[in-house]
Amino acid sequence: MVNGNYRARTRQSQVAATGAWVYANRRINIDVEATYWLTKKKNLGLFLNGVNLRDEGNGTEVVGDGTPRGARLRGWNQYGVLWTLGLRGTL
Repeated sequence: MVNGNYRARTRQSQVAATGAWVYANRRINIDVEATYWLTKKKNLGLFLNGVNLRDEGNGTEVVGDGTPRGARLRGWNQYGVLWTLGLRGTL
């Protein structure tokens, strides 16, 4: 199964001292999940999950009337891709 999530650029808060706005950057996340059943009864299987396959970062920027384009970036988090492999089963 493949899941996708799009988050548009959103306004979060206003900086009181300057009147500028803090924005969260747009983000597209793609996740994948797969299961391979080892038994016909589907009570034991291997699973694989991949989260954030595009390695999208999460950033914020400050935009105001006097903010130069090169000075807008406030913060950036880059978490990478997370892979999980394991056993799935029922008794």
